[in-house]
Amino acid sequence: MKMLAEEFLIRTGLSSRHKGFRYLADAIRMVREDATLLHNVTKRLYPRIACRYDAKWQTIERDMRILVEKAWENNAPMLLKSIGYTHAYRPYTREFIYLASIYPKEEE
Repeated sequence: MKMLAEEFLIRTGLSSRHKGFRYLADAIRMVREDATLLHNVTKRLYPRIACRYDAKWQTIERDMRILVEKAWENNAPMLLKSIGYTHAYRPYTREFIYLASIYPKEEE
């Protein structure tokens, strides 16, 4: 069974009330469709999301980074370890998006 991007984020202890929640969910869905977007997130992924929300790519990056930090603080070490992240430090936003994109996905 595949999981929605939003459900994955909620399982990491995040709330949809954060602005970066929508951005991160969109990033996860986009990377599931085209993993090459992770090769250069500042030139490809962030600008696509920024265009969608009429924002600067820097704003998108900051809001998503803050959300990944919150996920890490809430309960993510346990969850991330269960999906293959075994490092002691907080994952970079790109790593978090990648891990979320390979986690069981939404049904097609």
